[in-house]
Amino acid sequence: MTEEGAVDHINELTERYMDREEYPNLGNEGGPRVVVRIRPDRVVTGG
Repeated sequence: MTEEGAVDHINELTERYMDREEYPNLGNEGGPRVVVRIRPDRVVTGG
């Protein structure tokens, strides 16, 4: 878990899905914005 790059990440998603440059109310959250990366223990595929 890291705060590094979290604001840039939410702004990229905002541009992609909301067609805006910046996330609405950015900075008004109650705590820091973070990015959480989760590694899978295993991957099951069909085929």
